[in-house]
Amino acid sequence: MKKAFIIFIAVIAALVLGYGIKYAVSPVPSQVIERATIEHSAMAKGYIVREEWAYYAERAGKLYKNVSVGDRVMKDALIYTIYDDSVDNNTIKELNTLNKKISLAREQTDQSTYGSAAISVESAIAARTSQIIAAAKKNDVSGISQYKQDIISLRNTGSFEDANARLAELEGQKQSLDAGILNSRSERYAEISGVFTMYYDGFEGVLDRNDVAEYTVGQLENLKKPVPKESVLDKVKEGDFICALVNNHKWSLILITDETEMSAYAPGDGVTVRFKNIADAEQTGTISYISSEEQNKDGKCFVLIDCQDYFEGAFSYREVDAEIIFERYSGYKVPISAVRTTEKGGHKVIGILDNRQIDCSVDVLYTDTKEEFAIVESQDGTSNKLSSMDRIVIGER
Repeated sequence: MKKAFIIFIAVIAALVLGYGIKYAVSPVPSQVIERATIEHSAMAKGYIVREEWAYYAERAGKLYKNVSVGDRVMKDALIYTIYDDSVDNNTIKELNTLNKKISLAREQTDQSTYGSAAISVESAIAARTSQIIAAAKKNDVSGISQYKQDIISLRNTGSFEDANARLAELEGQKQSLDAGILNSRSERYAEISGVFTMYYDGFEGVLDRNDVAEYTVGQLENLKKPVPKESVLDKVKEGDFICALVNNHKWSLILITDETEMSAYAPGDGVTVRFKNIADAEQTGTISYISSEEQNKDGKCFVLIDCQDYFEGAFSYREVDAEIIFERYSGYKVPISAVRTTEKGGHKVIGILDNRQIDCSVDVLYTDTKEEFAIVESQDGTSNKLSSMDRIVIGER
């Protein structure tokens, strides 16, 4: 009897040892934690729609631009002047120099009105130093000279020279020059505020976000390909394109995409657009219009997306090869089997840290039943974050 008991104990010990060895060799299945981003998106092609005002030469002659490409122009600002061929080049140069000096003097007049109460001498000098750098980039010699004189005056007297007196003197000089060529030139002022550009592609005024209800997919597909060109530099003929001002606060996109992709969305929904032909740049926007069934063609529709953020590409490109991103889920990619339901109806993932198994409360952001994975993220406030774990358990505990 005693011998049988000893044999029984030996068998049990062997079984326990065997299971222990098996567990040591084949521990609970696990995998390294990895982050991933899943997007619900649709490919699209279309055009950038800008609020822009194009300018064409109203007469032939010598062109002088009062602003540079990329400058932001205020409404009613002088943007260019066309002089008759009979006007002497030296006179034109002198007038243009005076215009720049007058602009600077007016700026100083405004500063002198509020300057003593609003800005310190140090701030004014710092501002002028920055303006010298900006003027140097534009090769604005007269501007650099004036800004340097301002700094000298500020350091010596703590104020600008009498800005009003300087402005009156400069305007008097301009009037004297103007008297001889008043009827030999035309000046153009900005109808809107915006970014100054000299590039055009023939689409100026062709697409208007306010007319989208009248467009069809077929019409948009058949638009003539835009050909970017740069306007003339110094001599113009009547009717030549000179420049355009583009609203830098708001622009839109008209994009053709799969009709079924838009079925779940409506005006007011926010999206992200990735510009595949502009170095994969991204901009956020809001859907403001989706074409009707009558406007669609062969399973394709078009969508109007309004954008608010400044985007340099909106002024340089017209055609768009894009991806409309409707939803984006970023978190940890785990097998569905690794997501477990808690007693309170929530979800958790079992993390492994230093060979210890730890419950990590998570939110399930996305589930793909076909590929059998989920995107999860640690819940706010939980102390056991997935980011602190070495691995996660994917099998039984």
